[in-house]
Amino acid sequence: MKSGSLRIFVSDDKYEDQIIRFGYTNHLVVSLDSYLTGKPSVFSIQALKKTDLESLPKSNCRII
Repeated sequence: MKSGSLRIFVSDDKYEDQIIRFGYTNHLVVSLDSYLTGKPSVFSIQALKKTDLESLPKSNCRII
């Protein structure tokens, strides 16, 4: 994340958000399970203010 702030959260059965963590400028923010498996994540990521992101395609990564 180049700039801004994000929150990573899950919604429970009552549709109440449970915040897992926050992301800030120059931090890596990813739903790793979804990124690695290609399946939907239980986590949601939401921008809290204007945010500039940089993406990393899986084709550019090697898993050891």
